[in-house]
Amino acid sequence: MVYNYTVHPNESFNIKTLGNHTFSDIKKNIKSNSEIIINHSTYPSGFEIKMTQFKDKILITTNMELIKHDDGFYYIKEQVQ
Repeated sequence: MVYNYTVHPNESFNIKTLGNHTFSDIKKNIKSNSEIIINHSTYPSGFEIKMTQFKDKILITTNMELIKHDDGFYYIKEQVQ
């Protein structure tokens, strides 16, 4: 995964994933310890996202580039061209 984004407190980072899938179609793997929570999800389209949550920020890593649109949502670049 090569695209990295950082979200700080009081910021939002909303992603719209296009396609016909349900929540149960998304493969999820969640790990945690006293310092961090790591949530890795794989969508049927092949899109992968890993969110690593610290007390002061969230690091988001994806395998596809995200672009922000005027509606405030992030979209997978390949899905909106």
